[in-house]
Amino acid sequence: MAYTALATAVTGDLWTAANHNTYIKDNFAVSVPDIFTAAGDLPYGTGENTAGILAIGSARQVLMVNEAGNAPEWRSALFGCSLSVTTDQTITAGSTSTVSFDTENYDTSGFWSSSDSDGIAIPFDGVYQCSGFLNIGIPATQINTRVFIGGTQVLFISTSNTTYLEVYNFSYVARFTQGQNPYLAINAIQWDFVIKSAEYAVTYLGAST
Repeated sequence: MAYTALATAVTGDLWTAANHNTYIKDNFAVSVPDIFTAAGDLPYGTGENTAGILAIGSARQVLMVNEAGNAPEWRSALFGCSLSVTTDQTITAGSTSTVSFDTENYDTSGFWSSSDSDGIAIPFDGVYQCSGFLNIGIPATQINTRVFIGGTQVLFISTSNTTYLEVYNFSYVARFTQGQNPYLAINAIQWDFVIKSAEYAVTYLGAST
């Protein structure tokens, strides 16, 4: 049953039972509150003079516009991934190396695949926060190195510590477009060193327009 647009009445028109059933009874049946079937139902327009129902989402989900941009939907409040390095990775002096991840802590939207261990695929345009840490092994000599996210330098490390591990945190917020790769890379200016462990999280903050 579809909504029927109201007819224009003029003086002297007869209001019949058919008019009442079509314009009042039937229209109520396809609108609020008759279209509700369960607690938490939300009405929304699916077209001209047409209403649909969005059932309540799961706990702690938020209401968003779908990827097609034509209807509301319930989605997780978090979009992103968290990756870890759990085995030693040697960074060679005089070169730039992308960090290869071996553990996926979570991934809401297919950001990362084990078949491309150093690649992260942005699933939709928006502003993202890229953050994490590097646990640097004890070097034989000094370390001078630069850390990049998607080609942008976000950290410079210089240390002559040769007695204990050091942890370096980083954070970078930028707008990325679908398909971009905010890979984590390290340029060792001088001297080899080892990444003992690392974590890297890419989190969607919202649309940029």
